[in-house]
Amino acid sequence: MAATKRTAPKAEREPDFVGMIERHRESQGFWGKCAVVLVVLGLVIAGYGLTAAVGWRSATFWLGLFIAAIAVFPINEMLERRDRAAGLENLRGVWRSIVGAADTTPDDVERLSAIIRKTHG
Repeated sequence: MAATKRTAPKAEREPDFVGMIERHRESQGFWGKCAVVLVVLGLVIAGYGLTAAVGWRSATFWLGLFIAAIAVFPINEMLERRDRAAGLENLRGVWRSIVGAADTTPDDVERLSAIIRKTHG
């Protein structure tokens, strides 16, 4: 007798939480590297500006500090990705408890799945 493979109905299938979480983790690393590059580049340019004849009044010095200060934007994005990944971990647990509840209908599960895909997909 051939083994039959049972697939879960569409409403019971879990959204790809692992894939979504991995994307946020990879993106978090990318934004962290961008922040480090901006800080190092800015400090190198600022250091070069300090060695100029006019010292801290050099435009190169202030440009370097500005470039280093811009690193707050990638850091902000990195922290947002970290929070989204943590939220998806929690949502994964909630998903499993909702799907396992006795009073949950397949339509409820499908609507929740659509919302998750739309907001995190």
